[in-house]
Amino acid sequence: MDKITEIFCSIDDFCQEFVPFWHKNLLSNGKKRIRNTKMNLAEVMTIQVIFHLSGYKTFKEFYLGYVCKHLKNEFPTLVSYNRMVELKKESFMPLAIYLKVCGLANCTGISFIDSTPLRVCDKRRINQHKVFKNIAMRGQCSLGWFYGFKLHIITNDQGGIIDFMITKGNTDDRKPLRFKAFIKKLFGKLFGDKGYISKSLFTELFTSGIHLVTKLRKNMKTKLLTPMSDAYHLRKRAIIETIFDQLKNICQVEHSRHRSVANYFNKFIKQTRLNYIRSSQKIVDEIFETRPKLKKKLLDDKDVSKIIYSLRSEVWNKFLKDEINFNAEVMKNLHTIYTLAQSVTANERKKPQHIQIAGDGTEMIGNESLINRAKRKTISRAMLFSLADIAKDKGAAERAKSYWNAYYCCTTLTEHNKRLHTNYCKTRYCTICNAIRKADKIHTYYPVLKNWENPYFVTLTVKSVKADKLQRWIFGMKKAFRKINDRCRQRHHRGAKMRLIGIKSLECNFNPSKNTYNPHYHIIVPNRETALYLVQEWRKQWNRNGKFHCTRKAQHFRAVENLERDLIETIKYGTKVFTEPNPNDKKRIKKDMKIYARAMDNINAAMKGKRIFDRFGFNLPQQEEKEANVRTVENYKLWEFVSNATDWINTDTGECLTGYNMSIDLKYLLSECIDVEFQ
Repeated sequence: MDKITEIFCSIDDFCQEFVPFWHKNLLSNGKKRIRNTKMNLAEVMTIQVIFHLSGYKTFKEFYLGYVCKHLKNEFPTLVSYNRMVELKKESFMPLAIYLKVCGLANCTGISFIDSTPLRVCDKRRINQHKVFKNIAMRGQCSLGWFYGFKLHIITNDQGGIIDFMITKGNTDDRKPLRFKAFIKKLFGKLFGDKGYISKSLFTELFTSGIHLVTKLRKNMKTKLLTPMSDAYHLRKRAIIETIFDQLKNICQVEHSRHRSVANYFNKFIKQTRLNYIRSSQKIVDEIFETRPKLKKKLLDDKDVSKIIYSLRSEVWNKFLKDEINFNAEVMKNLHTIYTLAQSVTANERKKPQHIQIAGDGTEMIGNESLINRAKRKTISRAMLFSLADIAKDKGAAERAKSYWNAYYCCTTLTEHNKRLHTNYCKTRYCTICNAIRKADKIHTYYPVLKNWENPYFVTLTVKSVKADKLQRWIFGMKKAFRKINDRCRQRHHRGAKMRLIGIKSLECNFNPSKNTYNPHYHIIVPNRETALYLVQEWRKQWNRNGKFHCTRKAQHFRAVENLERDLIETIKYGTKVFTEPNPNDKKRIKKDMKIYARAMDNINAAMKGKRIFDRFGFNLPQQEEKEANVRTVENYKLWEFVSNATDWINTDTGECLTGYNMSIDLKYLLSECIDVEFQ
């Protein structure tokens, strides 16, 4: 069977089902008869598709010089050229539906997206162009300015077009990805160039089950969680450029000879359908040997070393264990690997032979802090799962992404030489990272503060407010403290003895009984005079023009008796995880503890972008920066923190790492006492 017959059979099968339904639902006045044409619809559509395979520049030359002379046996009912032009217009709607129903490829879990300009005229003739006036627009691409449209295409790793969209030339490349209809067939990983970098877009797609992977700009911070296969596929994005080349140079999508808007889009649909035929398994490979696709091969050590060298620090910190050993079997089952919810267990996935680790790691033997870390991980998971849902309901996609990053923090531990290595999210919502950050701050500031003769602990606060005013109130507190500090510095320069020195942290508590939020500062200063000065200036700053926003009773200062304890009180999380329903009733605290997740999200939203901990009036001694000790190891073990457990479990033996078990009280708190409505 030749290629013309195969194309015709595919189109004819579609027409036999579609045409009766189409004619039945057409709007008509009842006077016009719908008669069968001499040349049926399937033949007209087939000739149009074959035209774009032929290499002819114009349809008239192709039809009169080739079809009418050499294809009379295949099309015995040929009509005149003028009649063929009329039939072409009538076939526009069936071609469009045929493309959407039968002409697009399926997603395989690996997809590529890119855009290319479709110029409708030379940029020197923009003012004289009339066919697409007020429709086409000026746009800019890597090759310069153009006038026309943009073609956005999503393809799979086999070169098949999953979906496409035509927009005006001045449309942002990221805009089509915000249309649900454009990405409804996608899942797994979507690879794009630097033009698709966007935090909000990444989060929107991630919540829809699509992982957007792009290269980094030069001014961006290095991302550490880049799997090896992502680096490999980013280098294989040229597959979509091959498709653009076929559409433009073989199928002639782009030229300046269009005479009507309808004819332009009619031709484009035929050309896009042709690309599907090129990549379809229904058409034998011997017909179209130029079909672009991604080679399925195993990455050997040389390939790995080349990619690591070229990407340097971009790929050094994380190699997902189901992606390093990248082979044909993985490619065959990409739909199960590149989804957010993996459908196989850790024991069923093949363990990579090599893995990269960085840093000194955490001591494994005799380290009691691992039990506390397992407890924090358990609390974080329960809390962050609710916070992510709340942020999603509020439309805060970026904050939801941060919650999910914290949720998956320390999920996988790598054991090597009796030390544990992992990756940390470093967000302020993660209790594990906050504990590490707190220990680091204590190690840094304790040697400085212990030299102060008589340090004082100060608490500065203002009146409690509702959730809608919290962000403005926190901004006012930071501004007020900055004014006090600047005023004291200016007085010191003019000869005053007083100089503000200390450390401060911002914290906010939620009062469920009054439904209010109380932001406040915890401060440690060197002496009593500084503490008294701060309280006086704070009250003076807030109580002006007859308005009283803070009282003397609410401001506290006392001598530091235990420096380490007060330093821990200052360097903490920004908000409490467990809150008592009535803070004034101290007898019922342990019984009625709750996690008010929506209130916690309000506090996190108000503190976004605000520095919680800071020093003022002094500098720290310079510390040497530690170099990242990156190395590749072979002998290692993997520990996974699974969702239905409270500990890390060895993926080979099923052994528990710490042996931590939740207490009954904590289990009750995490299962029954997380309030997601009250705020």
